[in-house]
Amino acid sequence: MSLPEIAGHELLDLIGSGRCGAVYRASARGKACAVKVFSSMSINRKVLAAALHSIQQMPHHRGILAVEGMNFDRSPYYMVAPLVGMLTKDAQGRRQWHTQTLESLCQGSLPPEQAWSYIYQLSDALAWLHKHGVPHGNLRPCNVLLEDDAESSIRLTDIAQGWVGG
Repeated sequence: MSLPEIAGHELLDLIGSGRCGAVYRASARGKACAVKVFSSMSINRKVLAAALHSIQQMPHHRGILAVEGMNFDRSPYYMVAPLVGMLTKDAQGRRQWHTQTLESLCQGSLPPEQAWSYIYQLSDALAWLHKHGVPHGNLRPCNVLLEDDAESSIRLTDIAQGWVGG
């Protein structure tokens, strides 16, 4: 499989895909990052570009995955974000990237205090977006990445994606 070419970034491997595109583990000037390459027919690039630009301009919120770069001027359309997760090994011993999401966590049971913590963090992140005029849309448990961080364990992703045709 050949990986897309994104100027200034070396795409290393596919780490996830969905309706709006594919996410790759990448490196830019020696720094690890994630690059999401969008499917042009699955996004409204003007709405998405405006939302991501707003996220770059507003004060940082720890519960929202930062936007480090983007391109919506010419194909391939993409955005660059911090890489969340870790390298693990699958059942055959192959290395693979794993990012825990709220969806993967919901396969078991959570202690009530942990569940409430995620609910409060998610509510706070959504309120921050709305305060700055950025709607999320398409909010699903797989769009909430989890990290081990004292300040916030969630990272809200996929903001304004999937809004085709307004």
